Amino acid sequence: MSLPTAACLALALVLLIWTWYELRVPRPLVNLRVSARRAVLFTNLTSIVAGFSVYAMNIVLPQLLQAPKESGYGLGMSVLASGLCMAPAGVVMLVVSPASAWLSMRTGPQMTLLAGLVAMTLGYLFAFAMMAAAWQIVVASALICALLFRDAVAHHDGSATH
Repeated sequence: MSLPTAACLALALVLLIWTWYELRVPRPLVNLRVSARRAVLFTNLTSIVAGFSVYAMNIVLPQLLQAPKESGYGLGMSVLASGLCMAPAGVVMLVVSPASAWLSMRTGPQMTLLAGLVAMTLGYLFAFAMMAAAWQIVVASALICALLFRDAVAHHDGSATH
């Protein structure tokens, strides 16, 4: 057995022991029973899926931008140009943050999360259909990130209220 495999198994064992302990103490550090409630559990799972989707976007799109044009799918950009194409997504997250919090307070976290996921799906569909130019990838990444940040705000509010 390799060292990384053994470390993962040891970590899994520690996590199981910690879970067992937290479920049995009168005042747990993390109340796992709250996390098992339907509303909180599904909000957390949805947020994890949304997080993986933005992580995938941050891996795939720079590779697409940097791949050589000769590959048939790449745009042949430099690392700097690729990074500059991805930067607007971060700016959009910064700008959308206050609006996301306001929307979550006005409509509730579930509706905000749903709206964010629908819009993020539209962003991915846009990206899937249009990846021939850098501006299309900039628009798609900005849409995905702006709406994922909305999901994160909805997740935070939902966790606190349930």
